[in-house]
Amino acid sequence: MVEKFDKEKIAESQIRLVHIPGEQMLADPMIKGLPVAVFKNHVSHMGIAFNL
Repeated sequence: MVEKFDKEKIAESQIRLVHIPGEQMLADPMIKGLPVAVFKNHVSHMGIAFNL
């Protein structure tokens, strides 16, 4: 939810909101069950070592 303060800052171009598709959200491997290929892609971008 965007609060009044946030809306003002957006209107003043001091901040901007960027939509990130779910496939690109790096927290997903920690909170969701993902297909192995998607999991490996996320983890490699996070710099975490893993063994499956």
